[in-house]
Amino acid sequence: MNPYVGHQNPLKEGQELFRKGLLSEAVLALEAEVMKSPEKAEGWRLLGITHAENDDDQQAIAAMMCAQEADPTNLEVLLALGVSHTNELEQTAAIKYLYGWLRHHPKYGTLAPPELANSLYYADALDLKPNYVRAWANMGISYTNQYCAQFKTMKIAVEGCMHGDLDKVYDTIKYIENTRNIKIDLLLCYGDFQAVRNGKDMDSLNVATKYREMKSFWIYYLGQEVAPIPTIFIGGNNEASNYLWELYYGGWAAPNIYFLGYAVVVKFGNIRINGLSGIYNAPNYCLGHHERPPYNDNTIRSVYHVREYDVHKLMHLEKLIDIFLSHDWPLSITDYGNWQQLVCCKKTFQSKELLEANLLLSCSKNSDHRIGFQLTCTANSPLLLNMKRVVE
Repeated sequence: MNPYVGHQNPLKEGQELFRKGLLSEAVLALEAEVMKSPEKAEGWRLLGITHAENDDDQQAIAAMMCAQEADPTNLEVLLALGVSHTNELEQTAAIKYLYGWLRHHPKYGTLAPPELANSLYYADALDLKPNYVRAWANMGISYTNQYCAQFKTMKIAVEGCMHGDLDKVYDTIKYIENTRNIKIDLLLCYGDFQAVRNGKDMDSLNVATKYREMKSFWIYYLGQEVAPIPTIFIGGNNEASNYLWELYYGGWAAPNIYFLGYAVVVKFGNIRINGLSGIYNAPNYCLGHHERPPYNDNTIRSVYHVREYDVHKLMHLEKLIDIFLSHDWPLSITDYGNWQQLVCCKKTFQSKELLEANLLLSCSKNSDHRIGFQLTCTANSPLLLNMKRVVE
């Protein structure tokens, strides 16, 4: 029996449980709320959000559809339905609800005129300013997911530290595609991406002054160039932290370039990708995210330190993940190479233990080790790897 049936205010109780991260309890409280007031959209909407946060998109969709029935033009409900259907690879439904979000939005309604309802072509989405592309980008993902699901293999390029040199990396990928006669589906970057949009962003970049350069990300941010393949990245310790903090829960840093957030899971095709941004630092691990720009000499460093709070969020994942990204080295990763030689070459490493970020083992415990990879260094970049995933 639901213990929250008969509760004086199950909606408020559900919100509080959700805030504390007690998702299963929050579901019960919100189910009691919708039984009490089935005609109110807010209870259904919050129930849908809770299911989505718990990685149960089917239940999220069911709840959100009840919310939409109660309030057909609720923008948050329409957007949530679009995202959940995208995650479930349900292209037609995803586009329907995301189109509805645009159609009813007071600011963006002109982008989706009624005559396009039955003939949706969204290539113009990338012409919008980056801050305007959220719903359009989700439409693009639904097409991408539909495309990737048709194939049993997916080729993924992996870049180490990007350091803002997007042009060089994309040129290298083009070289690989042309010389090997293949098509790379996705680019992953695991840190030091340096999404610097302007000169002000460099004030939040923790690198020596002589190394502070604009590089090429700003060109993609302004839409003057568009990333030729979908790109997903996490943060490292050389980042424009002021900008990445705006995307704490993940988001589009530029058209076709997605920041995975500080501790977030996304699905690309049928692959679940999990990432933890930043680097480990023991004194700051148990603190909250207290840093705010403009940063001082201390906070410009601590802002990218991993927090226990973010690790615990990943620990609550129930479904297996396929790919885990981290800027730090996971525990025992050095067992797969010659760590003795590394210690000899790198005098700052006094022991094998100093090579390992212990906390990341717990984050990756849910990884799905069924994935098969083929790793090959490229001809002109030792950091860019061509990976082929065998989907079972």
